[in-house]
Amino acid sequence: MLKKIKHTIRKNPKLRQAYQHQKIFRYKIKHKLGIGSKSAIGGFDLDRRISEIRRRFYVAYFIDLRCNYRCSYCIQDDINRKEYDKTSVDRVINYLKKEVKPRESDLTIIGGEPTLSADFGYVVESLCNDFYITITTNLSTRFYKDFEGFIKWAKKVKVRWNVSYHPEFMDINLFIERVKKIQEARIEMDQVSAVKLDLLSEADRKKLESAGIGFTYQTNMGIDEESGELLPKTDDHPDFNYERYQEMCGKQIKETRRCRT
Repeated sequence: MLKKIKHTIRKNPKLRQAYQHQKIFRYKIKHKLGIGSKSAIGGFDLDRRISEIRRRFYVAYFIDLRCNYRCSYCIQDDINRKEYDKTSVDRVINYLKKEVKPRESDLTIIGGEPTLSADFGYVVESLCNDFYITITTNLSTRFYKDFEGFIKWAKKVKVRWNVSYHPEFMDINLFIERVKKIQEARIEMDQVSAVKLDLLSEADRKKLESAGIGFTYQTNMGIDEESGELLPKTDDHPDFNYERYQEMCGKQIKETRRCRT
């Protein structure tokens, strides 16, 4: 199938041109930045210019691989999240501002739990005027200890919050309380329960659904229940088995990070 697709691309000038534009995204996604002469963030080579790309694209900044939870269903559970190298935060910020076209790119700051990073607030404040930013968080780290202070700060930076409830670790009443405060402050936010439904009691499920917070469920954990492998498996989904997918998400490259977004 890959040979057939390559042949089709070579014969069609428009496809060939689009294919060449996509090449710039074909970088190994690494969480270790600053290895040798090459550094990478969210799949981009920090030594390579990408500002000439004329299209909107998505950037994920894995600011910290650590998490304060150890959920049974987490796809990152096999990673030692304490042992990794960090590139200069200022270098990443400067790269994003200079090379990634501001306001034409969606930036997600993610982890692990991103608010565990000592540089989290600094990074958000440095980038919030240049990008449409989404933060993925579980709302339960020390960053939220002064929640009223957090609300004031969140109003100032004006980013979108994607919060998740994890029943194995977070108190359900505290989660609902914090979500309501964010909503009352009219801060942009989505919330979801990233769980296997059998982890939620019937009482807790009713509490979430009747809380009036627009709650939804993420029941697909990105893992095949029988084999435990990440989905989609390209052998089972040949329609996804094209070259760019294989290079970015298949078995041709050994990845050290996984992402459901």
